Amino acid sequence: MPKQDLPQSAQKKKNFKMPDIYIILGIFILLMAVLTYIVPSGQYDRHVVETVHGVQNLVVANTYHAVEPHPAGWLEIITAIPYGFERAAGIVVLTFMVGACMGLIKRAGLIDLGVQRLSRAVGQSEFLVAPVLMLVLSLLAAFIGVPELSLAYLPVFLPLFYRLGYDGMTATAVALLSPCMGFTFGITIPGSVGMGQQIAQVTMFSGSGLRAVVLADFDFHRLCDGLCGTCQEGSTEVSYLRHGYRS
Repeated sequence: MPKQDLPQSAQKKKNFKMPDIYIILGIFILLMAVLTYIVPSGQYDRHVVETVHGVQNLVVANTYHAVEPHPAGWLEIITAIPYGFERAAGIVVLTFMVGACMGLIKRAGLIDLGVQRLSRAVGQSEFLVAPVLMLVLSLLAAFIGVPELSLAYLPVFLPLFYRLGYDGMTATAVALLSPCMGFTFGITIPGSVGMGQQIAQVTMFSGSGLRAVVLADFDFHRLCDGLCGTCQEGSTEVSYLRHGYRS
């Protein structure tokens, strides 16, 4: 069908382009500013408490009460970003450093190089490639986050797994599920664990040891299942070859 014969709505939908991330963030800031004129204002009473983690300004339960509203003006909207940077400077700097390091690793081709070296290192033990990659990717996501990098892993893994005799579904599972599982048990992820614990006024990255133990236990059982599955597949393939079922 010629392009001029397409419905106008279809042409508009086809030409839609996702706005830049800064535009999206600006829209969210404006939306939150508008909500300050709509949502009733209120707050809890707070009191300073000496805890094992130091002095903390904690909320007093059942003390919520309405206060005089102070809707956001243009000055508050303009200074929202630098004020946010000031309040969360530690997390912002850590997130920038982690993102820069991962971007440098990706641009330098170290991920491709590491996968190629791993493929040569395992030699005839190809069944070790998937479990080792799953372990490494889950640990990366657990410590630094960025599970969205799994989309960058997939083009590297597909030719490797095809060459090893696996299908595309196996490569996709290794590239997508492993980072997501590591992110779920986030140990020291600055953007989620660090930010959330800072808002909750608890020691940053507290409980990391317990989450690491749970992740290690989960990875151990997952790797055992993966090794058993690949070994069974390998033994079945050898049996077929011996009996002449495959040319």
